[in-house]
Amino acid sequence: MKVINVVSIILICVQFLFPQELSKVNRFSINASIRTNFINVNNSTVGIKLGLNYNLNSNISFSFNTALLPTILSERSFIESRDYSFAHNDYFVTKVIDYERNFTIIPFDLSAQYNFSISSLRPYVFVTSGYDLLINYYSYSQKVETYAESTGQVLTSYDRSYSSTTSEINGNDNIWAFSLGIGSGIYVPVSDYFLLDFSYCYHKNSYINAVHSFGIGFKRTL
Repeated sequence: MKVINVVSIILICVQFLFPQELSKVNRFSINASIRTNFINVNNSTVGIKLGLNYNLNSNISFSFNTALLPTILSERSFIESRDYSFAHNDYFVTKVIDYERNFTIIPFDLSAQYNFSISSLRPYVFVTSGYDLLINYYSYSQKVETYAESTGQVLTSYDRSYSSTTSEINGNDNIWAFSLGIGSGIYVPVSDYFLLDFSYCYHKNSYINAVHSFGIGFKRTL
């Protein structure tokens, strides 16, 4: 509620400080895009992103954005334990393999954008920050192997399901993560009120180091 009040005060002040410029600019617009997202070169997913924009002037705008972004994390492995056996005079190593994981990201973020003007084209740059809801992030399968370190011989191997209810997390499989992003794009005018939008965004949150997102969509002035 405090954030909404602060934003409202800022917008009211802007209207008094820039009355002539605002009268020349359509203050609100919407945008939508189909986005292809890469966490690594092997995995890509397609999602949709929506935004509501407030245009401060012809160059500066602010947006509230959300999206539905299916996501894939590749298989990974790590050593869970390494214990010495006096009876066998060897170390027994337990390795865990996380199978490929599928979950969904729903971001809620605010962005600030600066628009340029080159002939009829309108390139832009932006920064964004907010929170991502990661749905079913802690729900996937694992393979557990125990082997002798000296020979590499596998002694035991089995699959298990991992979730927040069976781990030390003891919570929900859905989690929130703080996010940051930076990107650029270009608008191609079709009319005074409708523009095609081609964009790229580098995005990361508390759990995912890097998402490269490419989008094709439109911006419509209200």
